[in-house]
Amino acid sequence: MRWVTLHRYGGVFFDPDVIMLRDMRPLLLPGNHSFAQRWRLLTPAGEYGTSVVSLTANSSLSSYFLQGGVRMSMNFHPLVLGTMARKDNRNHELVMLENTIFDPLWVGNGKRIQGRCPTPCLDGNEGKVFQGRNNSIYDEWRGFDGDYSRRPRTMRKMMGQQVVLGNLRKRRLITVNDDAEEHPEDQQEDQQKEQQDKQQEQDDQQETESASQRLSPLQLDADTFTSSFNEYRALKDLGVIFPYDSMEDVYPPSNRTLEHFFRGAYTYTIHKQWNRHPEPNSWLDVMRHAHNGFFRRQRTNPYGEKWTGPDIEDYGRWIDFV
Repeated sequence: MRWVTLHRYGGVFFDPDVIMLRDMRPLLLPGNHSFAQRWRLLTPAGEYGTSVVSLTANSSLSSYFLQGGVRMSMNFHPLVLGTMARKDNRNHELVMLENTIFDPLWVGNGKRIQGRCPTPCLDGNEGKVFQGRNNSIYDEWRGFDGDYSRRPRTMRKMMGQQVVLGNLRKRRLITVNDDAEEHPEDQQEDQQKEQQDKQQEQDDQQETESASQRLSPLQLDADTFTSSFNEYRALKDLGVIFPYDSMEDVYPPSNRTLEHFFRGAYTYTIHKQWNRHPEPNSWLDVMRHAHNGFFRRQRTNPYGEKWTGPDIEDYGRWIDFV
């Protein structure tokens, strides 16, 4: 069906398990925009993938693939059509784009890795993007070559996760030498951060109270997961809600951002893992939050692009992680 639709209307086809990361229209600007994804890393010519295929409408190449699929007993698999095109010396008309563009996970797939591992370095494990638990991904920043902070203020002994030294000192879990003590400018930054946190807490309190006043109790229970500030304080006083402790958080905050998720790739493929739910603070959960803000027109994507299309609903929430 994809070949018939592409032959008649042109454009680009994506599998349902492909997630868009940036604007695809620049790839479709040329009059002849026929391309497809490489099947796997270091595959020979003609072995195209099934996830991404683009054809020009009513072109000789699209007609060739339709006729070839019929000739091959109605077999329209890209591997079959690619082999046919290679034997007929027409595979150069369908440009083969590398996995780094559409399926960057395969670039760092174990033994087939060529050169430095991308960021994040997942070693070809398709399930790691769903994992958000502490220490669940080892050495995910192995290939990162960007700028680091002027002075390290975190301890990175926990397999890539960041644990703030100040929090550890307060709990007396570690001792810090005199040469590792914070500089005056760091103390000033901490004070500013505490003031910002207090102001943010006050703003959140006002926003939560105003939101709870606008909703009836039925709506509050059925449509939202938000409690009023008074409810929160009451539960906290009863001991139901404990003060937040990053050391006890099963899904602690991390330094993952969509900007560092296979930067430069146009899409990412989850490889048909329909039954898996992204854990909080996992790479896919970070992507979910970033995409929600992008489609609400509240932010740009990492490439400075804005959403100007129709209104799109947010990603669904997974009730077991609320």
